[in-house]
This record gives sequence, structure tokens and C-alpha cells, in this order.
Amino acid sequence: MTQNAEQILTQISALADQLCVTIDDRFDFRLKADSDDDRMLKLVMMMNFLLERVRQNIGQLAEAKNELEERVKDRTSLLELIISGSNDGVWIWRLENNQFEVSERFASLMGLSINELKSPEHWFARVHPADEASLRVRLRQYLANAQGELAHQYRVLDKDQSYRWVVLRGALKRDDEGNPSLLAGTQSDITALVSVDAETGLPNESAFIDWIEQHSSGQSDFVLALCGIDHMGSLLEALEGQQLHHLRKEVRERILNTLPLNAFAAKMQGDVYAIAFKRNVVDLDQVFKALGRAFSAPIILGGYGAVQLSVSLGVLESTEARQKDSESCLSALWSALRKARETEGHTLTRFNDALRQERSRVLKVEANVRDALGQGRVKAFLQPIMNANTHKVAGFEALVRIRDVDGSMMSPADFIPVVETTDLIGPLTDQVLRQALFQLKQWRDLDLVEESLFVAVNLASRHILSGELPSIIAQALEDSGLPPSVLKLELTETVVVENMEAAVEQLQQLRSLGCRVAIDDFGTGYSSLQYLQTLPLDVLKLDRAFVQGIETSETTSAIARTICELANLLGLDVVAEGVETEAQAKLLASVGAGYLQGFYFARPEPMSAIELWLRERKSA
Repeated sequence: MTQNAEQILTQISALADQLCVTIDDRFDFRLKADSDDDRMLKLVMMMNFLLERVRQNIGQLAEAKNELEERVKDRTSLLELIISGSNDGVWIWRLENNQFEVSERFASLMGLSINELKSPEHWFARVHPADEASLRVRLRQYLANAQGELAHQYRVLDKDQSYRWVVLRGALKRDDEGNPSLLAGTQSDITALVSVDAETGLPNESAFIDWIEQHSSGQSDFVLALCGIDHMGSLLEALEGQQLHHLRKEVRERILNTLPLNAFAAKMQGDVYAIAFKRNVVDLDQVFKALGRAFSAPIILGGYGAVQLSVSLGVLESTEARQKDSESCLSALWSALRKARETEGHTLTRFNDALRQERSRVLKVEANVRDALGQGRVKAFLQPIMNANTHKVAGFEALVRIRDVDGSMMSPADFIPVVETTDLIGPLTDQVLRQALFQLKQWRDLDLVEESLFVAVNLASRHILSGELPSIIAQALEDSGLPPSVLKLELTETVVVENMEAAVEQLQQLRSLGCRVAIDDFGTGYSSLQYLQTLPLDVLKLDRAFVQGIETSETTSAIARTICELANLLGLDVVAEGVETEAQAKLLASVGAGYLQGFYFARPEPMSAIELWLRERKSA
């Protein structure tokens, strides 16, 4: 090796020694070379240039890092502010090692500290027993097939040992192999949204159920009640705008101002309020009396006048409530309220053994009717309606009869009141209507009856309110092949008066089809002459109360005569019900009744028996 080469290697080694300090991230120096060799000087110059670029880049990276840290700090601070402002709790579930991390807010929603929520099981232990299974199922479903955002509502136990409604939201992260690795999100308190009635600002039915569940497990005596505002429904239909707002506000304030401060009040469906309080601090009878006094004064509505309301109370004592779950408690309360409203004068009704037995009987009757509908045990019995002057058959009234599973006949007095308040009345009437129409069509084809003969079918309040009655009737007539003129539809006075507007609209549609309309049991209900003019009627049925004793009582005879004259003036046919003697039949014909119906002519019978009766009359 030449001397020159050795010198270059020596100088390069010296440069390498100087560069050793870069191992400690030091770049704030310049290389020096003890050489006059141009090549060596050029190398030193280029290396110093590189060191300068490194120093500049490091400076820029430091500035970028500081800027990024500040931005992250600002974003983190902003995120914390948003989460704090939204009142949400944050949770992270690392699925690989089952590690569970939560924020202070998440833990505080459950009345715990962060250290007490170290695993998902600690979390599930605070979930309402009725909600835990659905929460676990929802989480499993999401982990198995995560789509979009996880969202689920449930209840958690808070530090006051009461339950709060929360909504859990989250999203899933998967590892490189596609397996779930991390589930994270927020939890929000939505108690105010779920448990508050938007219109009144009072707790709603959900909150009332929570109250029952929280107190039914304790030992203290309490009372639950449903307070119904009687006749409120018809008023709400007639009012609008400011009048409606004022009425609701006045009702709410009268109730709340009457209740003790420690009473719990909630708004239920319809015009009903729920009340709950500890028995040892409030006397129920005093509360009811106070509510009665609160509604004794009329409510003045501008432009409408004064309206008078009253209250009915259905009550459940804690001794009964502890034997039931919350849904059963609600059902019992509604039963008690219905009983209270059915009582004359509207009163307070406690759910007791008698009411329980009645409720059990009603449920059994309802179940039996449903079973009968499915098994073909519902039959139409027919009772002839006779021409008062010729005593020829003018038509039939179709009456529903149900055969029990043991072959005996169920009493209409037992099942009619039950089905009229349920969804059973629709299919029950439909079966009777169709059976009667098809039988009438067969008799017409067999020339057993004249084409003018009609069939009458009774309608309930639910038919009028459904709005579907005209289309149902039209379809049944079309299926039978009979003209609408053969069908007469009967409604009681009570059904008509309680739903006047709906009744007028529905009856007009039915008459436009070609059907005839009758008012049943006339004289025993409201008997308003005004609605006789208002309603689109064709027939007035004189109640049996004005038939019994007509041959011996001048008063009864005079009333019957007056009603018949009134009907004739209004262009209405009169059918007298409950005719049992020849004398009654003759007298009713003389006072203007055009048609007669009763045991004197025939009892309600199965259609097969009526057919024999028709054949006998035809051959006589």
C-alpha cells in the first residue's frame, strides 16, 4: 500500500470517529479533515452538507411532532368535552383477553367506581333481570354478524337502587384474520326520554311499571290506582286548538294539585292517570274524596262553555300487588277501573277476590268463544218477524248462539257482554251474518220464502268505530248473491248516542248500499227525539218493556200508541219485540205496529228447525 493511500485511510478513520457521536442522535457538529487532498475535502464538504440536511429535517420533524401532539391534545380535550356534555359513558371491551375498561361516567350510571367494573360480568350484574338475556343475545348477534352500529336499550341499577334506562352504542374492530378483537362505544342515560310523557311532562306508563317493580319487593304497604277522567273522550273529539290545550292542562293541574307531595303520578294511555303512594302516609279514601271535590266545579272553555267531568278510580293494594308481576298489576288495575266506570255514579273500586273471579270468568268466556270460532261452534239461530196484520213471515232476526265443548249452549247473557268489548265481536258477527245470508239464499232458491223477506243482524259499538263495516257488509252480500235490500242492521240506542258522529257516517254508507237500519230497544235508553231526526233510520224496534202488560195497563198502551204514531210520522216501520200472547199481538197491530216478534209466534231456533217450520206453514 502506498503512503498516500495510508494517509487517506487514516483520514477516513478520523472522519468515522467524528461521526460516532450521531449514535447518540447528535448532529449539531461539522466534520473537519486535516488534508489538502481535493478529494478528501470534497468528501468532507458533502458529508457536512448531509449533516446540515439531517439537522434541518430533525428540526422540522420536531416541529411537526409538537404540532401533532398539540392537535391530539386539543382533539382529546374537545372529545372529552363533547362526551362530558353529552353525559355519555365510554366503554372498551378487548375481546382477546376479555379486558373491560370504562370511563367514570359509564361506571357512575351504574352506581359503581371504575375499579368495580373490571369485567363484562360486573357490568351484566347491574342490568335489570328482565333485560339481561336480551342484552346478551344482542351482543352475540352483533359479534357474529356485525353490520352498522350496535344499539340496544335496557335498564341498569343505579346507586339509589332504582333502575335507569340507557342506550348502548358501539362498533366492532377485527384483527388481521377477521376475528372480533375489540368492541367499544358509549352508553347514554335515556330515562327522561323513555319514562316521560311528551305531552304532559309527567312520568309515563314505563315509569309507573318501574315504580311497581321497585316497591313490590319491599315490605312497606302501598297503594296503586288508575284515575280515569269520565266523558273526556267525547270532549276531546269535539275540541281543538286552544280549547283542547286548556282542557288537558286544567285536568292535569286539578289532579296534581289534589295529590299529596309524596305521591307518584304518571300519565297512562287515553284519559287515565296512574297514582302510587305509601299507605302509611296517605289515606286512599281521602284522596278519592279530594279528587271528587277537585272536579265538582265545571271547567270553563272559551267559546264552548262549561264542561263537567268526574273521576273513577281502580285500586290495587300492596297485598295483592306482591302476588303479581308488574304486567299483572296493570291488568288488575284496568279491570278495577272498568268496574268503577260501570258502576252508577262512578266510584272507587278495589281489585279483590270477587273482581278476580269475575275477571277469571271473563277470560274463560273469551277463550271459549275464540275456541268456538275456530271449531265451528258458533251458529246463527233465527227468530221470525211477522207481519202484524197478516201474520205472514216478513223476516228473521239472526241471533248468535255458541255451543260449548260439552254440547250445551252457552248463555248469551254470559258471552255477549264479553265479546262486545273485545276484538271477538267482529268475527262473531261476520259468521252469524254470513250463515244467515247463505241460508236465506237457499230458502229463496227452494221457494220457501218470498223475495221480500229480510234478515236482521245486530251491530255493536266496535263495528261503528272500526270504519270497516260498510266494506265488510258489502263483501258478505256479494258472496251470498243476495241484494242489499234483504239486510236490516240493528243498533241499540246506547251504541248510537255514545258514538253519534261515527254512527251517522257509517249508517249513511250502509243505507247507500241499499241496506235498512233499525234502532233497537227503543224507549229504554236515551230516547232522544232529536237523534231520531238526525240518524238515517228505517225501522224502530219497540222494546218488550212497552209490550208486556200492554193489554192490562192503559199507561203502557198509551206509550206504545204514542211511539208508533211518532214512528209513522217519521216514516219509520215499527217492530214490537217480546210478543207473548194473542191479545198483545192484536193490540199492537191496532196501535200501529207493522211487525211483531216474540215467543207467541216462535222462539229463536237453529236454521234446520226454522226450515221445518217454514215447510209446515207452506204446506198448511
